[in-house]
Amino acid sequence: MHLNKTQRVSLLLIVALLALYQAVSATPLLPVPRNMVNDSAHLYTPAEAERLETLLRNYRDTTGREIVVVTVNDFQGYDANAFATRLGNDWGVGQRGTDNGIIFLLRASQMPPCTLPQTVQEARAAWEKGAAGAERMRALPPLLDTIQRRANAYWRKRHPEGEYGEGYIATGRSVEGALPDVVAARIMHFIVAPYAMAQRYAEGTEVGVYTIIAILAGDTASLSVVEPPSEDGEFWGLMLLLLYALIFFVIAGYAIALLIVGFLSLGHLVRYWRSEELQQQYRLRQYWGRETKNSAKRVLRRVPSTLRSILAFILSSAIQSRGGNRSSGRGRYSGGGGSFGGGGGGSKF
Repeated sequence: MHLNKTQRVSLLLIVALLALYQAVSATPLLPVPRNMVNDSAHLYTPAEAERLETLLRNYRDTTGREIVVVTVNDFQGYDANAFATRLGNDWGVGQRGTDNGIIFLLRASQMPPCTLPQTVQEARAAWEKGAAGAERMRALPPLLDTIQRRANAYWRKRHPEGEYGEGYIATGRSVEGALPDVVAARIMHFIVAPYAMAQRYAEGTEVGVYTIIAILAGDTASLSVVEPPSEDGEFWGLMLLLLYALIFFVIAGYAIALLIVGFLSLGHLVRYWRSEELQQQYRLRQYWGRETKNSAKRVLRRVPSTLRSILAFILSSAIQSRGGNRSSGRGRYSGGGGSFGGGGGGSKF
């Protein structure tokens, strides 16, 4: 098919646009996270971020569920659902197969902060005095009731109209049943919103996360607790694995060397039959046997040094990779490959 100049230019333009679209769609919206708390909008103080990080890591270690907190200044042209869902899939939040990840997303406010009602501040202070863990979970309902009754009624009458940001909770596939979209939206609208409008984001995030934890307390479908192996068992298991790997490495090295000798031997045989001079000087067995033996000596003599060089390269690469992981920060977050199907809910504040 013959294309004129205009058609060729149009086709090239379409191909270029498709390539650009694929490149853009393959680029993560945000860099792969280092922690469970990813404060791109700088809404938390370092102490607040560390406190949230400890809470989320302890929850992950005891239940296997991953709640990753993200703050941004904008959604880069996406709506909240699309942004949070793609972020969860890009990062692989949650565990592969269990799909028990949650993205807790906040977009920053453009308005001056409001003031929390005194009753809400008192209820929060009383909740803060409670012990951590189960005691704090039992003391949560009165605080949530106060926030919903007092804070929301207060702002419906008194807060200035404007853009106070947005919040969204995206749920992994196995969490959608225990944390339905309407419940996720209510958490953001009634629980987190008063704190976000007051620009007390860390407090709102903490109460929101505790609410999610309380809701998921009775859910077993998204649990994925892995018992840590004993240190002795892990050590000897690793040693046995290394021994097997070393034996396989040596056997494979010599097997490849023998294969090379076989090809060289075949080459000597072909050379003999193609050379009248060699046929006149040597018998086949004499020439072929001598050359094959010399080739085998040369190849097998180099096997140990070659294996040592390859092993040294592998070990040095592993050490550099290990050092790189250490330099990136202790307790680095790495997604397990969880999947998000678009479930979740949120609210503009």
